[in-house]
Amino acid sequence: MFKPNIDTPQRWVRGISGTALLLAAVVLPRLPAWGRLALAALGVLGIAQALSGI
Repeated sequence: MFKPNIDTPQRWVRGISGTALLLAAVVLPRLPAWGRLALAALGVLGIAQALSGI
């Protein structure tokens, strides 16, 4: 049976930090486009890791 590599507190931390990165990409207008894109990509990755448990 599949067992997740991270436990529940780590999932919460990844989800919250992913959301914060995604929010920073939207809220910080002075960043260049590539910087906002990188923050958004890292945010989505963090949220995906939190939801999948990897």
